[in-house]
Amino acid sequence: MSRVRPRARHGFTLMEMAVCLVIMAVAASVVAPALSRLGDGKPETAGAQLLALLRQARNFAIERNYVVTVRIDPVASRYRVDTSSTGGMGVMIDSTFTLGDAETIETPLDRLQFTFKPTGAVLGDSIIVRGIGTTNVLFVDAWTGEAKLVAR
Repeated sequence: MSRVRPRARHGFTLMEMAVCLVIMAVAASVVAPALSRLGDGKPETAGAQLLALLRQARNFAIERNYVVTVRIDPVASRYRVDTSSTGGMGVMIDSTFTLGDAETIETPLDRLQFTFKPTGAVLGDSIIVRGIGTTNVLFVDAWTGEAKLVAR
């Protein structure tokens, strides 16, 4: 009696290849959007936080026809946004900035105050934000109220 030995397989079958390709396609469709956003999640600096805060305060003053006052305490990294109008006044936000490593907010004043009028004009000063190897100055145009962050 002779035994028939099964033939040794060499390579993959068509079905195995198809399953592998389907798995790779699903994995690529999940990973591709994450790779396209790679680097967008940079940590927000104190300068960017200040810039966003002042822009939002200006927009709120224009949209709602309010006087919006932003008070910044650079030592405690706190800020407070107050509103006032013919209907009364109130506190809108009272919070703190999250400063990064070795970031500081510098100003010659103990407390900064930016007062945005309903026209968008502002009364305020500039702020210096220092980080590791960077120095940014936040300027606010008195006539338009537009805030700009300029690297020094």
